[in-house]
Amino acid sequence: MGFVRAVIKNSGGKILMIYNAKFDHWNFPGGKIEGGETPLDAVRRETKEEVNLTLENVRPLFEKDVYFKNLDAAPRGYFFAASADLGNLKLNEPDKITRAEFLGREEIARIPNPSNAVRAWMEETE
Repeated sequence: MGFVRAVIKNSGGKILMIYNAKFDHWNFPGGKIEGGETPLDAVRRETKEEVNLTLENVRPLFEKDVYFKNLDAAPRGYFFAASADLGNLKLNEPDKITRAEFLGREEIARIPNPSNAVRAWMEETE
């Protein structure tokens, strides 16, 4: 089992963050890798499903095992940097994702309830 996250910057260098009301935390767009999918395929699919963006210029940032208390496991996370036409941004899962904001690194460091994936990104990109 693994998961993916897309780190998408706007022209001002701020990063797209989404608030997941289901889990009460901020995260990057992304989700679980489905059977037979590559991490690249999964990050493209999940980003389109969640925020209606088609990723461009996708490149790997890092991989890391990230512990999730609710799973009592540490699945492998695949983090990607990407760009997208941000004019297409739309919350496609309003029952789960209730907000999207572009935040700078210092703002991300101060957000309440960051996901474990966000914490891992902060550690890896210091």
